[in-house]
Order: sequence, then C-alpha cells, then structure tokens
Amino acid sequence: MFFKLGENHSNMRIAIREKVPGYTLVNTIFLVEDLIENMDIRFGVNNVFDKKYYLPSTGDSADYLRPGRTYYVSVGY
Repeated sequence: MFFKLGENHSNMRIAIREKVPGYTLVNTIFLVEDLIENMDIRFGVNNVFDKKYYLPSTGDSADYLRPGRTYYVSVGY
C-alpha cells in the first residue's frame, strides 16, 4: 500500500507504506561432474517449499509477486 502525503522542497514525494513481510527461501542444486568427459550437469529447484513472497515496489504500483517453485537444468563442458 502506498500513500502520498505531500511534496518536500525538492519535489520528491514523501511516502509511507506497509512493510513487506520477511521470508526464507530454500534452493537446491544437484551437480553431476564428468558424467561424460568434461561435461557437468546441474539440476536445481528454487523456492523448494513454494513460498509466496513479494519484493517491494518503488512507486505507486503494487509489490512484485516473485515466482513460486521453479526447476532448471544446465549442461556445461
């Protein structure tokens, strides 16, 4: 929630807003090294417990809902 109270002398807005609640995330990475010569494979899960959390906005817009549980795979050599 964002409230405009007024303008200060440098024309910058003064705002009061509710705090964004704190949160804890658990991310995991599984790494397999040298599966094939010099090839690594990574599998990861971000936000393992699918926590709903927000990042604060910097303007009049609503806070930013962050992604829930996501998976990824990467291959490197």
